[in-house]
Amino acid sequence: MILEKKGIIVQQLTTVVLVMFLLVLMIMLFTRAQTGHWIPDFIPGFNQTGTGRTELALVRYVISDDRVDYYDGANWRAFGDTSRQFSAETTTNNIYNGTVLKQEMREHYFDPRGRLRNAENVEFYDLFDGYYIRISEVISQSYETSQSWWEVRWTQDIVNYLSGSVRALQRGDVILELWKHGGTSEVGQLQAIYVLRSVAGEILRISRSSSDFFDEKVAVRELVRRKAIAWRESVLQQPMRITYNLESGEEQIDYVCLKRITGTEDLVAELDNNVDVNSRCEEA
Repeated sequence: MILEKKGIIVQQLTTVVLVMFLLVLMIMLFTRAQTGHWIPDFIPGFNQTGTGRTELALVRYVISDDRVDYYDGANWRAFGDTSRQFSAETTTNNIYNGTVLKQEMREHYFDPRGRLRNAENVEFYDLFDGYYIRISEVISQSYETSQSWWEVRWTQDIVNYLSGSVRALQRGDVILELWKHGGTSEVGQLQAIYVLRSVAGEILRISRSSSDFFDEKVAVRELVRRKAIAWRESVLQQPMRITYNLESGEEQIDYVCLKRITGTEDLVAELDNNVDVNSRCEEA
């Protein structure tokens, strides 16, 4: 009797294992048919080759460190100023240089020439009339004191007015200029400088003044915060130009989408996912 029970249990276990095996096999075959890859191909490190290449042609720009990394299939590694190839089907013969990639990712995101972003004014109207915020630029380097930043941008009178700073500027800060309508200038009178900092968008005052304009103005602060974030992220909707060389040495140009990694300030690009220059990228 005992042996019969054991036999039944073994038979049941064998049936369960067989069913699970068939189920896994069916899922793998379905995945292969839909994507062209086996499931293990999606496991980090599984498809890494012994030649130093990887099928994942991913690079990221770390804003805080001003650094470009590549993904080796398991970890992010510093790209440096060397050249690398990726084994993804569409990039096998492409040679990417770390210095060039860093320059192109920086140029696209910070947009120092204003090709992708134009300065934008935020009027308050019925919320708080008489003042407005000018969203002007994204800072591409850090400054221990904001004095050295605005000395090259303003007249000496304005520099004297803004003299001193509350806090340092960080790479990636969005500059918010507070202006008051009226006065002898068409644009009005500059009152203070603020920044939008971090992905979440914290508004901080960097110039000295007797009071904080945003104190007790919750609706105004939130309006500016949302407008500044949308302005900053707008470049991610536009394809980024990338330059590389073929193994023959011939230079090539393609366009890819630059996306923000969820929950961080880092930006990532899939070099093997080319898009049309006139297309619109989905925001990360």
